[in-house]
Order: sequence, then structure tokens, then C-alpha cells
Amino acid sequence: MTNLLKTKFILVLSSSIISVTGAFAAPIPTGESIAAQSQLLDSKPSQSSFWFAAPDKWGEVASLPGSSLGAASGLQPSWGVVFGAISGVMNNETGGPRTNGGASVGFGIGNAKETLGGAISLSLPSIGIGGSNSASFMGQGDLNVSVGHTFLSTLTGVSAGVSSIPGWNYGGGSPSQSYNLAVTQILPNDVAPVIVNAGIGNSAYTFARSTKDKNSSIGAFASIGVYVLPQLSLIADWTSGITSAGVSIVPIAKLPIVVSLGAQDLFGYQINQTSAAFVASVAYAYAF
Repeated sequence: MTNLLKTKFILVLSSSIISVTGAFAAPIPTGESIAAQSQLLDSKPSQSSFWFAAPDKWGEVASLPGSSLGAASGLQPSWGVVFGAISGVMNNETGGPRTNGGASVGFGIGNAKETLGGAISLSLPSIGIGGSNSASFMGQGDLNVSVGHTFLSTLTGVSAGVSSIPGWNYGGGSPSQSYNLAVTQILPNDVAPVIVNAGIGNSAYTFARSTKDKNSSIGAFASIGVYVLPQLSLIADWTSGITSAGVSIVPIAKLPIVVSLGAQDLFGYQINQTSAAFVASVAYAYAF
């Protein structure tokens, strides 16, 4: 394990989630799953944790790339970590600003490896990076809560979460709360380890073209991250019927800095989205 990990300073990439507040907001980033992955670096169950499958390759990486661009993760952090994230979207054609940014901050709770852990976070759907074309700076804030357990013997994470608990909204109105159940499976190997996320949810997770009431409808999501290198993962994501793809990169192995770039809605599934949108996000997590 590197000295950077021993000092517990970890900069990590967040997932870019399709906004639960509608087209006027940027993708809301979340650091929960990567914060959880970072905490798992302290666990070394025999021949199970893929980043220790080949210590000469994975032991030098200060942080792991991400595995999702929108799907929720079953991996949850525990008490002892705080995180912050920021993301942006360009070429949004579904309504609202074409360019916008979002942010979130949160902290881990409980103990996901022994009993139940999770996270409490605050999301800011718009931080005004699009200038006059974006929503008001910090005009809305929403709370998110998730809980789950990580089975170290099988490297399986199971979680339940609720997002968009109303905080404040100076623009009037509040987004519908979204509930989700997620499962994550880590598949270790010495060639190209894989992380698979899958689950169901309502509201933000229902199919984007559905005409049914989103609060009472159920949608599915799934993503896969293939770790072709310790510093690079390739990501495919299908959330709300929207197909996205991207990469997650650790530019310098011994520096805990991760960059994520993705193309959202490759097939123009969302109404009026004639070409893919560009999304990017980064997060910082501090383990104490």
C-alpha cells in the first residue's frame, strides 16, 4: 500500500448521475461508491479484493477509477470518510441550459463491512457554470441517504437509497424523491477485473420516454466497469433507458487524482436529444 494511502488522503472520481431534478440541472455527482471502494483498500480478504490480486500492478495505485456513469452502486462507505464532488454536462438538448454543473458533499455512516454502512449527502443540482444559460447558483439543494452492506467474502455490495429529499429551492417546486435498490459485484482477476452494478428504482430511474407516473413506475439500471489497467477503466452504462459510455483515468498512479469523461445518451433516447451530451466529474474523499 502506498504512503498516500497510509496517510488516508484519497482523491477519487465520482459517478455522473442523470439529474433527478430534470433537464434543467447538470448530472449530479456522487462520491459514495468510490469512497466505499477506497475504504475497501484497507481490507485484504484472502484472494478476493481484485486490487490485491496482482500486488505488483494494483498496489501502486493511489485510487481506483470508477465503474458507473449513472447507475447506482451497491457499495456503500462507512464512518470515517467525507467526500465532495463536482460534475458538468455539455450539449444538453432536453430542455434548460445546454451547459451546467452540479456538486455534492457528504460523509459515511455506520460500518458497511460489519453491519450496515452508508452515506448522507447534499446535492446542488446547479452551480451555475454555464453562466447566463444555467440555473441560479446554489438555487436548489437536496438531501440523499443510502444504506447498505458489503459482503467481503464474495465482494458483493447491496444497498438501498433515497435521493432528492427536499432541502431548499428558490425557483419553486421540488423534485420527486427517487428510491433505488442496487447490487454491485466485484469480479477479480489478474487480467481485467470487472465491477458490475445493477438495480431498480422509481422517479429518476424510470425510463425517460415513459408516459406513466414516474413516482409509481419502476425502472432498471445497470453498468459495467472493466479495469483494463490499474489506472484506467472502460465504462458502459444503461440508466433510465439512456445508454452512455466513457472512461475513468488515474493520470499519475501515485497521485490520488482521477478524471472521468463520458458520452451520455449515445442513441438519442431522450426526447429532443439528437446527439450525445458530454459529461465529466471529479470528487475528493478524505478518510480519517
